[in-house]
Amino acid sequence: MNFLKASMERSVLTSDENIKKFIAAREKLKADIDSGNLILFPKNEAEEKIFKRQKAESDCKSYNAEIGNENAVDNYNCDICKNKGMIAEVVEDENGCRVAYMQCKCRTVRNFLRKAQASGLKDVLKKYTFKTYIATEEWQKKLKSAAQRFMSDDDSNWFFIGGQSGSGKSHLCTAICTHYLKSGNEVKYMMWRDDVNYIKSIINDSEAYQQAVKKYKKVKVLYIDDLFKMGMNQTGEIPRPTAADINLAFEILNYRYNNNGLITIISSERQISDIMDIDEAIGGRIYEMTVRGGYVLNVKNGVGKNYRIKNIVEI
Repeated sequence: MNFLKASMERSVLTSDENIKKFIAAREKLKADIDSGNLILFPKNEAEEKIFKRQKAESDCKSYNAEIGNENAVDNYNCDICKNKGMIAEVVEDENGCRVAYMQCKCRTVRNFLRKAQASGLKDVLKKYTFKTYIATEEWQKKLKSAAQRFMSDDDSNWFFIGGQSGSGKSHLCTAICTHYLKSGNEVKYMMWRDDVNYIKSIINDSEAYQQAVKKYKKVKVLYIDDLFKMGMNQTGEIPRPTAADINLAFEILNYRYNNNGLITIISSERQISDIMDIDEAIGGRIYEMTVRGGYVLNVKNGVGKNYRIKNIVEI
C-alpha cells in the first residue's frame, strides 16, 4: 500500500510539473509574439525575412541537438556534431536565410581512423604511441628522440626511417601522425603496396587516377608506410619496384617536394641508399628534405632489432 501511495504521489507531482512547464512555455511564446521577437504569420517583406531567419535558426538548433551514430564505426566521439559528422549553420544569401549543412572537423579524424582500420592496423592509434615505444637500446633512444624532436621543428617537414623490419618504424611514424591529428591537421595514411596496386588498377581511367593521386599529393600530412615494399619472387629475391611504382612515387613526392608546408613522413624496409639505387631523383629528394634536420634515419639490420621475433626460443 505504501508503494502504491508513493507511486500515485509521484504521478501527481509529475503531472503538476508538466502543467507548470506548459504554462511557462505558453507565456513565453505569447510574450515573444507580443514583443515581435517571434513572427508566426508574416505580414510584409520585413517580417518575412525575420520569419525565415527564425525558422532557419530553429531548424539548425533541432538538427544540431540530434545524436548521430558515426562513432559506431570508428569509436570516436565528437561533442561538436554529436557523432553525425555534419553541423547545421544559418547562412544568408540573395534569397534570404537558409540552413546549410557543413562537414564537422571531426571528419578528418574519422577518415584517418577508418583508413587505419581498413588497412589492417586495428587500434593502431592507441597501440602505437610514444609512451608505448619502449626504448632500451641506444639506437632506439635515438630514433624516438628524433621523432619527438621532429614534431616541434618548424623548419623541417620531411621525416624518413628506413631499414630493419620490426624495429618500430611504423610505430614511431604513427605516433607522429597522431600528434598532427590532435593538432587539427588533415592526415592521409598510405600503405604503399596496397594503395599503389589500387591506383595502378585504375590508370586507364584518367579522371579516377588523377583524383586518387591528388589525395596523396595535396594532403597536409602524408604518411607513406613501407615505401617500395615488394614481395619475394619465386627465387626468394626481393625484386626492384616496377617502372609504374617508381613513376607514381616520383609524381607524389616531387609535388610535395616543390610545395612548401606539406609534411611528409616515410617508413621503408629499404635504407636511403637503396632508394637512391632504385631512383636517384626520388632518393635525392627524400635525403635533401630530411638531412638538414637530422631526420633521415637508417636502422641497420642486426640480431635483436626485430621486436616481432625477439622472444623466439632456439631449440
